[in-house]
Amino acid sequence: MNSHSSENSPEIISISSKKFLLFSLVLAIAMFLLGQKIEFPKALIAAQVLLTVMCLFVFGSIRYRIDKNAITYGAVMVIFATFWTVWWPTSSMKEQFSSEGFSAFNPALKHYLLTFHGWDELVHADTMLFILGLTLFVACIAQTRLLESVSFAVLKKNKGRVVITIGILAALVSFFSGILDGVSMIGLMIRILVLLLFLAKVRDEALIYAVMVSTVVTTVCGMWLAYGEPPNLIMKANLSPHLDNSFFLRYCMPVAILSFFIVFFNIRKKLKGTKVDIQKLDLLDLHTADVRFLQAERHGQVMLAAEFVDNYKDLLGDQYSAIEKRLHEGEPLGVAMIREKIPLEIRQKLLGLYFSEELAEDLDLHFQHEETGMDEVKDRSYLRIKNTIQALSKQRIRTQWIGTIAFIPFIALLIWHAIDHDIPLFFASFAGSLVAFAGIFSFPKIRRL
Repeated sequence: MNSHSSENSPEIISISSKKFLLFSLVLAIAMFLLGQKIEFPKALIAAQVLLTVMCLFVFGSIRYRIDKNAITYGAVMVIFATFWTVWWPTSSMKEQFSSEGFSAFNPALKHYLLTFHGWDELVHADTMLFILGLTLFVACIAQTRLLESVSFAVLKKNKGRVVITIGILAALVSFFSGILDGVSMIGLMIRILVLLLFLAKVRDEALIYAVMVSTVVTTVCGMWLAYGEPPNLIMKANLSPHLDNSFFLRYCMPVAILSFFIVFFNIRKKLKGTKVDIQKLDLLDLHTADVRFLQAERHGQVMLAAEFVDNYKDLLGDQYSAIEKRLHEGEPLGVAMIREKIPLEIRQKLLGLYFSEELAEDLDLHFQHEETGMDEVKDRSYLRIKNTIQALSKQRIRTQWIGTIAFIPFIALLIWHAIDHDIPLFFASFAGSLVAFAGIFSFPKIRRL
């Protein structure tokens, strides 16, 4: 991928969810009516499920996109209509219902619908709720910007060396992907790697590489334990007690460790000698965790500078491509706009939307003075911005401490479940997410995010 890839890539075309659902409803009705006259093979249901999975993958990847929820709900209507016409007419349940009425179902309904064990047998409720709780837990921890704080602390400790920094982060994420939701960790890992690679001013090909590394680290290297990977957890739930935690530690952990060293070897080969010049980092880059926390708290969204300018192409006009290129080369947003001669009013508006409206003027002055080297005047705007960041840092650190404390009930209940399986597994993930949520509860826009 080169710096002009965004210009050459085709525009994404979104297919209307309402039209797709209407089409699915018509198809479901047609399947039901045809089923009254034609005997469909039972394999048709399996084929429809397979087609649904393929559509989720294809229409989430190609130029023509369909919302995954629309695909799922539309497929449910068609599959249910087919199921009703294929399975129900010849089922023993229908015969029993015809002869005995609702009384035949009373014991089963009471068990499967009114008890947790019944729901667990029916749809693996404990496993599904645990995965849901993990997703909430990771989402709450992410909003504390804990991973960004750890990443830049490691980067500074290693004097800007990218390979060893990414290696340490990959090891941490690999470990936690086995316990937390590995799928949710992918997005966090990708963003951190892209941040680091932008600052290191690497070529754009490295960004694609970052995505691949993140996927391997969070899925393959994270398979060392059952809880963090949904496929592992579902297998464990279906094959318990034959498939327990020791199985994954015995057979999956060695593969996960070997995979990690293969990943690290390739990171070293690809990025050997790459460094981030800590001394030359801009104020906002030095305090990435605080900046991203403020974005979430003030604006209800967290974006890289390159993602941000993509939303304001119209304001930047013909200079958009040049600014995007500069951002990919590691230049701060304010400096990139000044060098491309963006008018003062637009610069301040964008800096306010990206960081803080109250500090937009100071930010623009700071970037102007940085560009011209006017140290004496620069200090005043710099100090005002720094004081705001330091005040915000206290709020961020408080939420991070609460997020860290949330691991105590999570791990304690996880261990309790491992000792006594009568304790539901989902208690662990929901307890952790509730404690972590308490840390961000006082920030309305972060709550919504």
